Amino acid sequence: MLMFNCVAENCYSKVREETERMKAAMDPDVRLFSAPQTEVVYLYKGEESERPKYNGKYIVEMERPRPEWFPKNLLTRGHGRY
Repeated sequence: MLMFNCVAENCYSKVREETERMKAAMDPDVRLFSAPQTEVVYLYKGEESERPKYNGKYIVEMERPRPEWFPKNLLTRGHGRY
């Protein structure tokens, strides 16, 4: 059976793994008990120069480079059809 408008299993696995890394990078007390009251920004290795741009936002630092398939702004649409 062909399934359209779904994420391939391999891509879904990559997204799930990155999401788990993002959760692990956030302070567990904040993530589980007192969610940030401001927008959360994930800064990956090599993006430290962008820190002033996110003044006032809750910043989570990732100790690895951003995957090339992972956009900086998750609210923008990708290049495919939706």
